[in-house]
Amino acid sequence: MKKIFEHKIFKLIAVAFLYFILGKMSFMLSVSNGIVTNVPFFSEGIGLSFSILFGNVMAIGVFFGQLILALSSGLDIGASLFISVLNATLAVVGGTIFRKLKLSTELPTLRDVLTLLVIIIVIIQPISSVVGNIILLKFSRIEASNLVLSIISWWFGNSIGQLVLVPPVLLLYSQTNFTIKNVQNIILHSLGVFSFTIALFGISLYVDEIYRVAFILILFPVIIFFSLQKEPLTVSIGLFFITVAGFGSIATGFAAHLSISSFQQFMELDILLISLIFTALTASVLTNNLKHVNLLLENSKKRLDAIVNYASSGISIINSKGIHLYTNPSSSYIHGYLPEELIGSHFNLVVHPNYINASNELIQDALSGKYKFIEREFELIQKGDKKRVWIHLNVSKYPILNPTDEDSILVFYQDITKIKEYEKQLKELNTTKDKFVSILAHDLRNPFSTLIGFSDLLMEKRHQFDEQTLEMVIMNINQTAKQTYNLFENLLIWSRNEQNLVTLNSKAENLLLLVQECYAITNQAAIRKEIGLEIQIADQIEVMVDSEMFKIVMRNLISNAIKFTPQNGKISIVAITEPGFVILSVNDSGIGMDENSMKKLFQFGETVIKRGTNGEPGTGLGLLLCKEFIEKLNGTLSVESELGKGSKFIIRLPLKNKPNATT
Repeated sequence: MKKIFEHKIFKLIAVAFLYFILGKMSFMLSVSNGIVTNVPFFSEGIGLSFSILFGNVMAIGVFFGQLILALSSGLDIGASLFISVLNATLAVVGGTIFRKLKLSTELPTLRDVLTLLVIIIVIIQPISSVVGNIILLKFSRIEASNLVLSIISWWFGNSIGQLVLVPPVLLLYSQTNFTIKNVQNIILHSLGVFSFTIALFGISLYVDEIYRVAFILILFPVIIFFSLQKEPLTVSIGLFFITVAGFGSIATGFAAHLSISSFQQFMELDILLISLIFTALTASVLTNNLKHVNLLLENSKKRLDAIVNYASSGISIINSKGIHLYTNPSSSYIHGYLPEELIGSHFNLVVHPNYINASNELIQDALSGKYKFIEREFELIQKGDKKRVWIHLNVSKYPILNPTDEDSILVFYQDITKIKEYEKQLKELNTTKDKFVSILAHDLRNPFSTLIGFSDLLMEKRHQFDEQTLEMVIMNINQTAKQTYNLFENLLIWSRNEQNLVTLNSKAENLLLLVQECYAITNQAAIRKEIGLEIQIADQIEVMVDSEMFKIVMRNLISNAIKFTPQNGKISIVAITEPGFVILSVNDSGIGMDENSMKKLFQFGETVIKRGTNGEPGTGLGLLLCKEFIEKLNGTLSVESELGKGSKFIIRLPLKNKPNATT
């Protein structure tokens, strides 16, 4: 069924039928010869509407509708054909001009409405009335003496017919969300203005003839008020019903004045309605546009409020004195202050003391207009816990919108604390990577070079060596292999620790047994250098440690003491207790360190790498592991040393319980 209504043939039949019916209705209302009428010729409105909406092909329907109407009104075939061709052509002309000017069928702007009115009153109908009456005169249907009056009647009647039908038809067709409620409202309002118009014309019969026109003009303010309240569609349909009511009242004699001819009354009403249509449509469209603009402004304000209020960034307006004039709610998530707490307060309330001078300079730089945008990174102090928060600022001068506005700046800021933490972690990772590459490139190269050198020597000259020389070469290879293995082991442990793959399993362990086990592993190196060892640890001291992690620390510290202690030196491992803790120290009589070396000892990337007293290689990596592991065990590691007088590494660890005796 829908396809039938949308088919061109159906539309052509519809326009022809409506053209004929509405034409007959106009002739019935009019005092005319059935050819020329000074009441609204609604047929012209239907013809132009269909031509605008569905294209110039609708002129065919206009032609046949006008031809049947003319023939049925007694016009001869020649005149009927000429008049039909004229009206069909003008429908094409009107539709073409409408499309060429790119007017909208929704008539959304004053330009669309006024241009449509001009097309009808100034272009189409003057041509229609002049040419049409010349045709009638040619076929002797009107007298030459009545030509001017007939032209004016045709012009006014056809103009009103198009003015009151084209806008509502275009607007109705353009509706996309029409509801039953919309239809009910339009019907209700249309019946209201229809009844009011009939009543007004009826009452005018009882008004003195001198004041009759003035009384009828009451229609003007009422309809204008109606136009200011309603949508253009409702107003345009209301104007159609006002037109029918006014002309119908006069034609039926309900409001006809016997002292004045019906033709004169129609002409007066034509002028009144053309003025009323022009004013009402203009007022309605302007009001509708104003409402639309206000709605857009309101929606824009809501969107802007939503953006400002729900943005993740803090937004503030600060005057030249540093006082908050405005701050958005989201800013409280950054510094902890509510907008009402900040507005009226100084910007320095939230700025870290280290950045107060910088913030004052920033305000002045932004106000100077020298820079369009200024970016900075500041630290704020959060309300409550006084936590330091890093922010990234984007500052610009705020425009003066009102004469009373003062110079101020607009500040956007984001919390970049986590980014700063990630930057720090990245820097540490880069340092770790650089150190790792350095160890691989340098510290592993030397031992491998030694291994390759001795092994080559052994392969080429083994038959020339005596037993003592062979033993020395093999011992060097063995020692280098062990040192390389220890380096690899430390590298592996350190790498796992950096990746948080080392798990902690702390429990109560006997301190003396752990130390003795570690010394037993490193004892051979001490014997070769004839180093004496003294252990002073109470046999009942129990510490809360992860045994494997602690043994790595002790092996490194004892090996380090042996490495840097000369032949016949002395090493002591001493433990003393204090409430809740044990102080364990590894002391040697070695070469010691200066103040600068001690400062760099536990700084990754700054470690001091020295060879032992017998040329033993080192990387400094073992001491870094020791410090990190002791801290994981909730302890501390420190060092005391003096160049040429030995070193003392001090470990402080939590006790399980207080010992009963010491040795």
